[in-house]
Amino acid sequence: MDEIIAVDGEAKKKILAGASLLARCVALGEGGQNVVIRRADGTVLVTSEGSLIAGAVHSRNSFERIGIEMTRQCGSPSAILLAHAMFEGSMKLILEGGGDPILIKRGLEEAIDCLVRAIPREPSSVEVESNLPEEIVLEGGYASPYFVTNPELMRSELEKPLIFSTEKALNGREEVVQILERAKDQSLLIIAKDFDKEALAILTLNHLKNGLKLCAVKANTNLAKAGPIQAEFAHIDKEKTTLQFSSPPTSKEDPKLSGSHLLTLLPQKKAKDPALQILAAALLSLPNTLFTPKDLTSSQSAAILLPVAIQFGSH
Repeated sequence: MDEIIAVDGEAKKKILAGASLLARCVALGEGGQNVVIRRADGTVLVTSEGSLIAGAVHSRNSFERIGIEMTRQCGSPSAILLAHAMFEGSMKLILEGGGDPILIKRGLEEAIDCLVRAIPREPSSVEVESNLPEEIVLEGGYASPYFVTNPELMRSELEKPLIFSTEKALNGREEVVQILERAKDQSLLIIAKDFDKEALAILTLNHLKNGLKLCAVKANTNLAKAGPIQAEFAHIDKEKTTLQFSSPPTSKEDPKLSGSHLLTLLPQKKAKDPALQILAAALLSLPNTLFTPKDLTSSQSAAILLPVAIQFGSH
């Protein structure tokens, strides 16, 4: 049953405090610092992987939880940091400057859409494997039963997965984090000779707690040495992986731009627009953070909801 929540001044600050807590924790990991996570089973994980950290942040305060959840839904660490920065700027303008939440919401939508359109799209220089058959069956299955999505068949089933493959073992967090960052929220299949405990733990928790559709496969093969490829379907059993391609696999690369670079793409004619100033200040606070177009659009899904949440209880 839905619950109506009345938000007074203190509650609004608590919502911001929750978003700020999440952003601080994620920023530690993105800055290369380790965070200690205590799991539900009592075990401890030390990691600096932003997505893993984001999934572990909680609060006992109900309003702080709203801020955490609404910001966490952005997905990637970069999107979370940007959403928080925009929310913080929106909160200041609304509570201290008397800004209209609805106008800020619309302004942020327009500003982000304008920024995404201004990002240059250059063709990828990555060569693509084009000689793969329509179906490939690999000897090797999922690295952990936690990746199973079809319990009846004990199978992991992925639709249109992005496939990363390597002939070596994946050890530690660095390579795994890079793969997760490139895949974002897309279905992901990682094929490697082996996975160490930390690498497998990061992938498993991102699948179970953060809802990422992914599977790790132990197999001694490298499907596309030039880079990731796209499949139509992937069925992963305990000892076998079946991949289906409806057309020649394609490479998928999103441009990544720093906050400083994105600032130069903002329209100067509307420099005095309040929403544009909020976005500019947010990017200025994250000069070295890299963003894809998807990060920008994902960040607005939470950032434009939060100013609307502030409106509840206003009189």
